[in-house]
Amino acid sequence: VATAVKILGYALDGKSWAGIFFAPYSVLYPLRNLSSQEENCNYLVECGLVELLARFMAEWKRVGHHAERTLVLALETAVALSGRFEWQQRLRASGVLQSLKTVCGRGRGESEECAELASGLLDTLLESHTAVFMGQHARVGAGSRLHSLDEYVTGIILDYSLGGRLCTFGAH
Repeated sequence: VATAVKILGYALDGKSWAGIFFAPYSVLYPLRNLSSQEENCNYLVECGLVELLARFMAEWKRVGHHAERTLVLALETAVALSGRFEWQQRLRASGVLQSLKTVCGRGRGESEECAELASGLLDTLLESHTAVFMGQHARVGAGSRLHSLDEYVTGIILDYSLGGRLCTFGAH
């Protein structure tokens, strides 16, 4: 499994591994299958797959006959790796939020299927953020104990609990 993740990195760099040049599609296909079993997900995250998926989504271009399907595989894998809160934190820390926003915008020629997958994953990764924002709202969060905290303390709580990526989403 670790070798497959490493090979994906080589494929994204356009480098050969053991004298073989792999296309991202040929590596993402088995990784997506592995990610469908939750017992594999923790190891895939530990091996750095999340960061490679974020990089792939950020750099994706509609080139080649498998381009669209490769993006679908990357998104499906990322969805599978969003099942636990600690994996979600790792996804947010990887910078994937901006990439998902780009896929949702479909400005590079992404399909509707990709946009829907990205939108669903974005919703999952921002659920906690939305709850915090609601707690800070003058009307909606008026009864919330979070609303009574000062901004500095709230910032510390957000950095700790949400992986420190709350503000970076809107900054890009």
